[in-house]
This record gives sequence, C-alpha cells and structure tokens, in this order.
Amino acid sequence: MGIGERINGENLKMNNRQLVVAVAVLVILGAVFLIVSKKEDTSWKRGDNSIDKNILLKNFDVNRVAKLLLRGKHAEVRVERSKTGWVVAERGGFPADFDKVKKFVMKLSKLEVVQKPRVMKSQFKEFGLIQPPDAPDKEEGKEPTNKNAKTTTGVALSLRDGDDKELVGMLFGGFHIAPAKGDNAYGINQNRPDGRYVLMEGTNTPILVSKPLADAVPEPQAWLDKNAVRIFGVLSMESLGDDGKTEWKLYRKTRSSNWILDGQKKDEKLKPYTMSQISAIFERAVFDDVIPENGKNAEAALKNAKTIVVKTSDKFSYTIKMAVKDDKGYIKYSVSADIPEKRAPNTRKNGETEKNLPSEARIKELSAKLEKEKNLSKWIYVYPKYMVEKILKKRSDFVVQATPKTNSGKEKTGTPGGKGDGGKSE
Repeated sequence: MGIGERINGENLKMNNRQLVVAVAVLVILGAVFLIVSKKEDTSWKRGDNSIDKNILLKNFDVNRVAKLLLRGKHAEVRVERSKTGWVVAERGGFPADFDKVKKFVMKLSKLEVVQKPRVMKSQFKEFGLIQPPDAPDKEEGKEPTNKNAKTTTGVALSLRDGDDKELVGMLFGGFHIAPAKGDNAYGINQNRPDGRYVLMEGTNTPILVSKPLADAVPEPQAWLDKNAVRIFGVLSMESLGDDGKTEWKLYRKTRSSNWILDGQKKDEKLKPYTMSQISAIFERAVFDDVIPENGKNAEAALKNAKTIVVKTSDKFSYTIKMAVKDDKGYIKYSVSADIPEKRAPNTRKNGETEKNLPSEARIKELSAKLEKEKNLSKWIYVYPKYMVEKILKKRSDFVVQATPKTNSGKEKTGTPGGKGDGGKSE
C-alpha cells in the first residue's frame, strides 16, 4: 500500500469517527431540548393533542339564557332576567351589570376545545375539578380563587332558560398557565393564564378550553351594576347635626364655579385639594357592594349616621345617611325632584318664561331618572372607608389654617403643606 493510500485510509477512519461523534452530540442535544420543551409545556402535552380546535358548545342559543348560576366552595350567585332587566338575586334584586352578563355568555358560546388531557378521576383534584358543595360554606374571606391548576374546588356553572330548564352545566377548574418564553426582565406576560380546565356536566373527561374565564366569579358583588348610582351636577352640600341644624354648607352657582363655604370669612380660604375631591364620591366613586334596606346588617351599618343634603343643577334633592364602620363606608339616600308636570306654552312658573322651562323630552327623561333613583334608594351602598370620609368632615377641615405672623407683623413665608391645601396634610 502506498503512502497516499495509507493517508487516505487514515483520513477516512478519522472522518467516520468524527461523524459518529457529531451524530451522538446531535442526539444528546435533541434529547435535552425535548426535556426542556416538555418541562415548559407540560400541561399542553400530557394528553391527546391531535384534536383540532372546535367549538365546545355547539348549537348553543344564547338568547334562551334567562338565568346564570355560579357556585363555589364559599359563595354563590344567581343572576337572572326579570321584568325590569337582569338582577342579582342574593342582593335583593339589585340591577346586574348587563354588559358583563352578555360578554360572559357570548364568551362561553365561542369557547374552543384546545385539548382533552388523559386524566383519571383520581387526578381531578390536581386540575381543580372537584364539585363545590350544594350549600356553600359562606365563611367570609374564604372565597376560592382558582388561580392555578392545583386549586381543589372548582366553580359550578348552570345556564337556564325562562322555565328553569338547564341549557348548559359545567365545572370550571384551575387555569392553564402560559409557559414562559424568552428572557423578560420585567416579567411581562409571564405566568399568565391562557386557558382553563372544565368538566361538562355528566362527563368524566376534562377539557382544556381556549379562554381562562377569570370572570366566572361566584360572589354576588362581582355582578352588580357599579354604575347604577351617580349624582351629577352637585351644586350644594349641607351637613346636619342630630338636632337638624346646619353644621356646614358648601355651595356653588354652576358646576364650573368655585365652592363657597356658607359664612366664609374674608381671611378664610378653602383647601383646593379638598374642594376638588368633595363631589367625587357622588359623581365618580364606585361602590363595592350593597345591602338591602331590610337586610341583616342594614341597621348596624347606619347606626349613628350623619345626614348630608345634596342638591343638583337638575333640581334633584338627596337626603343621604352616611356612616363609617371599621374599614368600610355606608351610604343610603332618599330622593325627590322639582320637575314640571308638563310644558305649557306661554305660561310662567316661579317667574320663568315658557322658553326657560325644560322640553317635554327633557321632562320625560328627568321623570324616568327620578323613578329609577327612587327604586335604587332601597339599598345601602358599601364604599371604601376613605371615600365616605371625604364628606364626613367638620367645617374647619375645609379651611386653610391662618398663616401665623412674625414679631414684625409680617406673615411667614414657606411652602404650604398637605397636597396643595396650604395647611397640614390630610
């Protein structure tokens, strides 16, 4: 054998060895990648993933839904359609958030099946697919959250028609958490629910659906119409003592005018921040919950309540009872209004010419508003404590403290304290 042939033979053997090593490395890398991928995406891969995406509730007529029942381990809610609209039964028929109900039912109608994991019944606990009790243990502060797949007790849902016949029954289990992708220093979209495990009534086959359905909350307060109560155009507020006498009164000519404190002296200035917040509870604040006026805790909530009289630009008058207990504020109001019965041409009312009286359409609108608000006055509204405390003040709380003078008789200069109020922080 020549030298050239020997060298070629050695090179061939070397190339074969390198090829074998390279293939082995690729196999090892492939195995490592597979292990990592499975670790990141375990939930998606543990069952039959050959199922094409398809609608879970086929031939489901959303227009037949007249009742929505959700039951958890410690709470339940029944939202139902009445003659006046959708209401929450557990809150004495208080108006429900119709937009929320509609979006929830529509979302259910479009749910897609992502996967049917191979799970034995003994593993349902791991997926949060344990039926809640028929009578929830309503221990306060113990409501289920279902924030992950290890939650034991699920949330049962029943959609029914006007005859109380069940259209859909299912159990919501734990969320499927989206696997982390990439190095994100801020953690945006990390550990984000992207699906949920459900169990259709009468089956033992869990299904992973395409939406997390985080709004499937069994607490009654979650379904209330939080925009039902708003008092706009506040022009005056008056605090009354137990004897019915005025403790303080704030008023303004128009909504854009500055507030004036009744009996305000020339050297008294109102705190700008306090004044900017004073009507927020009536115009913008959102209540947390409601208590029917004849409810179990109604009397205790309003014990030692203060009385505030509020009047608006629409000539509506509200007598409001306010109280603070622990970390909550409570409000109950009664309402009346000065609305013309009808608009008569060429007539006068209290010195006003006919052209200054509201139109027939406006009279109808104000009458409907009064009727609605009279109905809503049958509940006590629960607010965060700090919101009610914005109104429950003494007269001195609205006034900037007088600036002390030096020995020379000049006022001291300096930065006023308390959020621009020119006094101590509130």
